[in-house]
Amino acid sequence: MGSTFGFAWDFLTGTNNKGYIVQNNDIPFAGDDSPWDIYYRVITNNQGNVSLQRNSNSLYQQFNVIPNDEFQILQMTMDIDNAIILSSTPTVISQKTVENPTNEIGSRTVTFTEIKQDKYDFKESSGVSYQYTANISASFELFKIIQASSSFTFTTGNTTSLEYTTGNSKTIQLSDSYTVPVPPQTRSLCTFNAMKHLANVPYTATIKGIRTRKPITIHGYFEAIDYTTSNLRVENFPITGKTIIPSNVMYIEPNKKK
Repeated sequence: MGSTFGFAWDFLTGTNNKGYIVQNNDIPFAGDDSPWDIYYRVITNNQGNVSLQRNSNSLYQQFNVIPNDEFQILQMTMDIDNAIILSSTPTVISQKTVENPTNEIGSRTVTFTEIKQDKYDFKESSGVSYQYTANISASFELFKIIQASSSFTFTTGNTTSLEYTTGNSKTIQLSDSYTVPVPPQTRSLCTFNAMKHLANVPYTATIKGIRTRKPITIHGYFEAIDYTTSNLRVENFPITGKTIIPSNVMYIEPNKKK
């Protein structure tokens, strides 16, 4: 296109057939800045390196920049200091029933171990659409949300590896043990509750092209779910009868983990 009309850019088919190579053939910024001007100051050329100087709302010059390469992720870090909780929703994780058919006060140890599958998204903050090698994964320290007094805060969790994509699921295991006092002739319904948090965590990653071998720093946001467990809700009912109204309700702290 460019060489045919003497303009500044040629659009060549990329080697991966996913887009075009934008090739400069002339001196940039030499035109009159009209809407049709191929020299319009959207793309800059610095010693052969093409980059975006500023965006244009012109209908004639809106396109996606796709580097003619495939990338690998070298490293990734999460910025938990600037992470935010988008929403927090109470949720019932599981329920168990214990009984004491004797005439003496008893106790039961109730243990919950539940597996949750929740979706996550890596969202890049860039005008460039990087293409990655198949099934690429990112290794990083996963965030953890904890309760501090009456609010929630972030801390660093375990190192994990997740596929670098959107809409995939990660596994979270929730586990707590409780010692439940059960009055005589009582059936106790134990409800394992948690707060489900949707978090938005900024990240920085270093990627490298397979062909160019040049490292590039990118930024984005990791959106994912985490849980904070809470006290166990215990509703006591007479062991005989079908009443749906509990005789009393109590809340029990989890046993300390060894």
